[in-house]
Formats: sequence, structure tokens, C-alpha cells
Amino acid sequence: MKPPLEDFGAKLFSHRHAMGLSQAELARRARISRSFLSEIENGRRRPPPKRTVERLTLALALPDEQRDALYELAASGRPCREALEATRAVLALVGDLSSYGHQLRARDVERVRRQIKELIT
Repeated sequence: MKPPLEDFGAKLFSHRHAMGLSQAELARRARISRSFLSEIENGRRRPPPKRTVERLTLALALPDEQRDALYELAASGRPCREALEATRAVLALVGDLSSYGHQLRARDVERVRRQIKELIT
């Protein structure tokens, strides 16, 4: 099954096939596990860190333009730091709310909505 063409994994899949490499061979060259590579290509994992992308592009011997495009796809598929911080803050807030149990009132719910809105905008 071929992954969608718009994501990092699909592009990596395409480059690997164009080079005539098996997953095992590319994984060996890039010093990652074959199962990790499979999960990336099939969209079951987010794009890897920049160092891993670098190893993959070197293993594929990609020209500069294709290498840069793969880096860009990888970066667009990873959550930004601000989104991660906002998620952590929301989770902490939800954890605080669980201590209220059934006593949560409408004004408390509205306060939480405002705080979450501030975090994500």
C-alpha cells in the first residue's frame, strides 16, 4: 500500500524506490531500524528529527533541491514548540480541574474556556 503523496513518508518512499533500495538497505545506510523506516514511510510516525533526515538524505544521495524539499516536508510535519507548550499547559489545566470533580460550576467552565482560548491563539 502506497502512502499519500503529500507527506514526508510518501516522499521518502518515492525517493527510496527511485534509487532501487529496499527498506532494509536504506535503513542500514541511514543507521536506523527497518521498522522505524517503515513506520515513517507508512505515516504511522511523524517525520524524524533533523539529524535523522540528514542521514536519510545522505544515504539516498539526494541532490540539493530534493534534499531541501525533504527537510521542508519533515519540518512541516513536526509540531512547533509553541503548540507543544500550549498542549502541555492545557493538559496541566485539565489535570487541575479533575480535582474539582462534580463541583465545577458554569463560571469555572467559562474561565477554563477563556484560558484555553488564550493559550491557543
